[in-house]
Amino acid sequence: MDETMLKEEHDKKIGQLKDLFRSLKDESDHKKALYLRKEFKEFLAKCDARDISDAEKELAKEGFTLKDFRSGCDVHLELMRESLGQQGSGIPDGHPLYRFHREHEAISRWEEELLCALRDAESVDDFTDAGDAIGRVKTLLAKLRDSENHSVRQENALFPLLEQRGITEPPKVMWGEHKEMKAMKTSMESALNTITPDNYQVVLSKMEETALLLAEYFSAHTRKEETILYPIAMKSFTDADWNDFKSACDELGYFSLE
Repeated sequence: MDETMLKEEHDKKIGQLKDLFRSLKDESDHKKALYLRKEFKEFLAKCDARDISDAEKELAKEGFTLKDFRSGCDVHLELMRESLGQQGSGIPDGHPLYRFHREHEAISRWEEELLCALRDAESVDDFTDAGDAIGRVKTLLAKLRDSENHSVRQENALFPLLEQRGITEPPKVMWGEHKEMKAMKTSMESALNTITPDNYQVVLSKMEETALLLAEYFSAHTRKEETILYPIAMKSFTDADWNDFKSACDELGYFSLE
């Protein structure tokens, strides 16, 4: 397929995605909303990250707000969660990498719970009623910080073994993405410390934007790990390598999945 045809196909997908996002804005008709969410989910499965990102950027320029995007983004996260569940099927239970797959599922769940908590806190009309939801936000941000132990084990146990075999580019990409996700969490933690009764809805809305970006970014990141990085390791490492990897992970420790 030549470049012109590829561009035409990309532009067509963007147009269809934008129409579906617009349709999902109004969910007052429950039956229609369920049908549209199903249609949107099926179409999303045919799109790549660039299609979705470009459609969202164009809609934002047209005045789409975070609330306008919510239903579509929720469907996207649901699709990514299902995809994550399928990706780990090639890693046998008991293998040292299986723990990493389980961690992906836990982190993804906490990121979605964080989004829900932020929305709950933002939706109340009086700051005094937001206390419980803001407490959940703090708890979930702390869990996500603890889960960075996942990246520490990759960087100090998995990546060195890959690099010893001349496999340097995938670890380099993952290192960079780990830093970006840490920065997103730092941004939310800093914002949380600025909340007052006068600005809480504005601050929480900005935090929700970052939380949504983190959830989508993490999903794309885990897809690379489970479809590229881990299969490379499975093919390249010897039993002795896996023993060394497991020992290094045990020494670095693990975070709770609860």
